[in-house]
Amino acid sequence: MVEFRKADDTKFVKYVKNKDVNKLREQYRNEIDYKSTDLIVSKGAPYRWVYGLNQQKIDKKTGEITYRQTACDFYGNKEVIKDYKQAE
Repeated sequence: MVEFRKADDTKFVKYVKNKDVNKLREQYRNEIDYKSTDLIVSKGAPYRWVYGLNQQKIDKKTGEITYRQTACDFYGNKEVIKDYKQAE
């Protein structure tokens, strides 16, 4: 567990295992501002393991086919890599 004091940005590190972690979490439940998973999810760009998502869209009026390639991670973040139209 890493604790930062906001007044002077002092860092305190405490190593805790197994059952003691749950006790500390319950004890300081109202004082915790955020967790490490909250920091990861709040990023805009994909993070760590990334997979590709290819989408095809067909415009019903014009019949035009467009493709979109997107990079996604397992935290829900997405980033468009490329948009292009099919050559005729």
